[in-house]
Formats: sequence, C-alpha cells, structure tokens
Amino acid sequence: MPAAPRPRSTFWVVSTHVLTTGFAFPLLAGVAAYFALDAFDRIEFYAALAITLGLQALGYIGGVFYSLAYLRKVAIPTNPLGCIIPSNVTFLVLVALALGWNIKHFDLLDH
Repeated sequence: MPAAPRPRSTFWVVSTHVLTTGFAFPLLAGVAAYFALDAFDRIEFYAALAITLGLQALGYIGGVFYSLAYLRKVAIPTNPLGCIIPSNVTFLVLVALALGWNIKHFDLLDH
C-alpha cells in the first residue's frame, strides 16, 4: 500500500519535478530517437529533425504528466507558490544546455 502524502520542502518538490520533466523523460525520448533514426539507413535531415523533435516533445509532455501525478501522490508542498519560479528557471537552464549540445553535436547551424 502506498504511503500517504507528506509535507515536502520546496527544494525536494522542485528537484523531483525538474529532474523528471527536464532530464529523465527527455533523455529517454532522445535514446528512443537515436534508435528510431538508426533503424533507417538514409533519412533526410529535416525528416530526422522532425522525428527527433516529435519524440522530444512527447518526452517533455510525458515527463510533466508523470511528475505531477507522482508529486500529487507522495508530496504536500510546504510552499507551492514558491516552487514555480525555481522550477521554471531550472527547466529553462536544462533546455538551454540541451539545445546548445544539439546545435553543436548535430551541426544544426550548417543546414
């Protein structure tokens, strides 16, 4: 039987939510995109980009829904409104780092 929700700090809620929505699920989607694109011998750049972006979007959306459902079951935030700004800032930093890596790794500026 699952444990009842208990009070959690802002840091705990933010770190759990951001790591799920901004790191874990997008990473799984990226791995799925890698294997999906590896299955094709030759695929046009823009088709590969569309597949990758579509899977990444599913990763972010799936991460948000999973994280919110999990947090609703296990946590009572001690300061719910205090979670908004740290979550958004941390998420934007993770997305900016991922975008920078993708631009450098895939030479997106050359296309």
